[in-house]
Amino acid sequence: MKTVVICGPQTSSGVERVAELVRENGGNPIIVPMLSGFSAVPSAEVHIIFRKQALDLSGYTPGQAQVGIIYANNQVCDTLGASDLEKIAEANLLYLAPAENVSGWIRRTLDGDHADDEFAWNFVESEDSNVSLVPVVKPKTRLKIACYSPLGGIGKTTASVMIGKLAQESGHSVCIVESDNDNAGVLQALGAPPVTEGLGSILDEEWEQYDLFRERVQGYLQKVDDIAVLPIGADTLGMKCDEDNIANLYSWVNSQAYDTVIYDLPPQLSELSVYKTLQEVDTIILIGEPTIKAEEKLMRFITRTQNLQGLKDVAGKLKLIINKYVPTAGVKDVEIAETTGIPLIATVPADPEGYYRMINDRKLNIPAAWRDVWEILSPLDWGAKGSKAFNQAKRVKKNGFWKSLLGIK
Repeated sequence: MKTVVICGPQTSSGVERVAELVRENGGNPIIVPMLSGFSAVPSAEVHIIFRKQALDLSGYTPGQAQVGIIYANNQVCDTLGASDLEKIAEANLLYLAPAENVSGWIRRTLDGDHADDEFAWNFVESEDSNVSLVPVVKPKTRLKIACYSPLGGIGKTTASVMIGKLAQESGHSVCIVESDNDNAGVLQALGAPPVTEGLGSILDEEWEQYDLFRERVQGYLQKVDDIAVLPIGADTLGMKCDEDNIANLYSWVNSQAYDTVIYDLPPQLSELSVYKTLQEVDTIILIGEPTIKAEEKLMRFITRTQNLQGLKDVAGKLKLIINKYVPTAGVKDVEIAETTGIPLIATVPADPEGYYRMINDRKLNIPAAWRDVWEILSPLDWGAKGSKAFNQAKRVKKNGFWKSLLGIK
């Protein structure tokens, strides 16, 4: 029987539920309220640390124990050893790490069963806690995509809608999450009337309490042609979330059975929703246009991400689309790709008439270039030899960076 020390609020029903799962899997749970309690049980083979206790790991020594940290959305990160703890100094980012659900991790750690659970559990923590652990639905394949550009009016919403519609046509269940209060045009682009209330209408205290947050989200959720849309609302100043409780948004998304989730982001990198979502997603569609100004802003964005804690690893997620392209005018698409060092996956021709029809006549026509984008994104095999992405990127005759990135010999 393995001894498992659980560090978490003693009044929390979540802690007791974890202890129950440990017992169910043949372990001996010991609950301690502070990290210092681990030293009192030197024989423990497994350590489980709850969110608030994990905010400061200074002085914590795991020894030979396996370590799991439950943070924000009921997930336990992969087993950590002593040498790995230095990698998680910023514990508030742990919920963004590759993870599996709590019950599956406990079972695997205690009895060696490697089967995955589809759900964790559904319960509410004590009233004085701001964090509720919620069930996580894990589709076989979930695409998490952010449509972003440091420029406004560049086509982020159009990209979100085009990719969402193509995913839906391919049989995916789709949700578009809108956080750009300057535009708030996802519903309109899909042919539905805009709404005044949405994510931007949720109050500070409602962001803090997951159950209350979930109730408000469900009330704002729209369905257009089988595409779920979580709007921000047209009459708002933006989302009232902070660095901790924005995790409730990702928790809600992860608790739904969507195959494809698309985040339509505002252009300000300084906004929390942008900073956190760029970490949360697997793919970032970075949208530019063939102008010197756009090229400069893209380069500034890349430079900033290289210096910001938490964004240094986004380079591998970036895929470039040049929108509103006119071959005979402006900067060449391949030149922007070479300058920025981002793989160019599509060039979308300028089509003001098509955009007018989409916004004013509510007629959505999907150009071939966007269908190419979806074909690249959907197999989750970007860069495979012979794929559209591979052939498209070969157009950029760059140095070893491209060959290394694409695996070209």
